[in-house]
Amino acid sequence: MASWTRPHGKAAPSSGMFVNTMTGEPAQPNTEAKLLWDNQNLYLAFENADTDVWGTLAERDSKLWTQENGRSDDRRQW
Repeated sequence: MASWTRPHGKAAPSSGMFVNTMTGEPAQPNTEAKLLWDNQNLYLAFENADTDVWGTLAERDSKLWTQENGRSDDRRQW
């Protein structure tokens, strides 16, 4: 399993800060993703500055898209 606090995790390739695909402006809230991989797995981590993260889903493979989507309002952007 990847450890994002170890040197190889900190040095993982970054997506850079996300941008709004419609305007080219920095996406809000600020979000960045990092990827690591080995011969069997792909590891994904993201850092998101959302100040209102919530969720009530507790079961594995729940329908995550029905709740918090990393935005502080209810607009869905797919």
